[in-house]
Amino acid sequence: MGCLNELNYKLVWKDHMCHLYTKAGDKVNVELHNGCPYVAHEFGAKLLTVLEQHQIQQELKKMTLKSILTRGAAGLGDKMSIEMAMLVKLKEVMPTLPEDLALKLVPDLSVLTDPNIGLNLPWNRRKRKRLMMAKNVIIHMYSGPDASYWERRLSNEHTEVLCVDLEASTPSNALDETTFAFLLSLCASKRVKALLGGPPCRTTSALRFQKDDGPPILRTEDHPYGLPSLTPQQAELVTNDSILWLRLMLMYILCEEVRPKEQAQTAFLCEQPQDPAEYRKKEDVDEHQYFSMWRTQEWKSFQEAYNAKLISFDQGLQLLKQSADGFAVKRLHVKDLKILVALFTPMMMSDLLVSLQLEISLVIPKNNNLEMVNHLNNMLNEINNKRAMKLNMNKVFLLVLHKMNLILSKKNRFLTLWRMKR
Repeated sequence: MGCLNELNYKLVWKDHMCHLYTKAGDKVNVELHNGCPYVAHEFGAKLLTVLEQHQIQQELKKMTLKSILTRGAAGLGDKMSIEMAMLVKLKEVMPTLPEDLALKLVPDLSVLTDPNIGLNLPWNRRKRKRLMMAKNVIIHMYSGPDASYWERRLSNEHTEVLCVDLEASTPSNALDETTFAFLLSLCASKRVKALLGGPPCRTTSALRFQKDDGPPILRTEDHPYGLPSLTPQQAELVTNDSILWLRLMLMYILCEEVRPKEQAQTAFLCEQPQDPAEYRKKEDVDEHQYFSMWRTQEWKSFQEAYNAKLISFDQGLQLLKQSADGFAVKRLHVKDLKILVALFTPMMMSDLLVSLQLEISLVIPKNNNLEMVNHLNNMLNEINNKRAMKLNMNKVFLLVLHKMNLILSKKNRFLTLWRMKR
């Protein structure tokens, strides 16, 4: 299945039936015998040949990549392909990333030269034209089903928002090679100003570590990209989720690589569950040995390369659900980040404000922070009121930015943002 995805073939299971589509969109006749899909012998032989050739090409790419990383690119001149250049940059940022996984991240970009590429993309010509004409593009990866708010209400004459998700109103798959090649072309256009997303966390969930006959453990600290004992189906799930997570960062790496020096840093936001080791009891952590993507060397390398920060908070649900956002923003402005307001529920904002009060009391002398503390108390009362949903969300969002600013700055970190127009 993984190789079929890399070749842009699509295998779809629906209503107890299996459907296979070629990269041209043609449907292949598939029959099921005891639950296993079968294709005609002639087509199967051709497909096997294509798969073997693809594997040989991947091995050659891996050898070339290792050679460049150990000996340098001297002698290649301008013969290095765009794909190889991206792989080299990716390994430069994340040197510990396994080569086999790195090769799966970068698609064949030759599909972008196909004059009929639009036929293989999920978005219609009108949407693609708006993306190409927009001065600013915001890409929301793994956005979920509610794309209408993001794309219709937040796009304007200068800015276009693109949601990418299998459940979006226009279903789109970031594992599809043509779709992802198009997304990379947007990143290379120097017009992507913000990139955000919440990759699937099903293979890293703390629930897998409960030892209660539930879903099994798929990743550990020693095997962050899959245990050796996984079944083929489990290994495919882990690999695909790893690709989705890493492709979000690959897109950001490309955005920053092409960004002119005079432009502000591309905004980045990645949401994942908070590391259980940070909020669970030590005895619990020692017993279950929870795993977190935030502890991988790849995230730490990315974090260091782009000065990314990590902020954790309770989502404000009846049951405890800790979340963490990795973000990189050069300078925070309310007008630039209003897009995030919709993510915060009143309960979660209340939790943030309580944390704010504690941090302010530590950062600013008591005789200087009285006005701010009183303001926070008033806002807490408003949020706890049933009418909080109808209040001016910008005031609340400004306070959320205050919390981010407390983390970003060391000297006068609070006073700088407090002087902004309220």
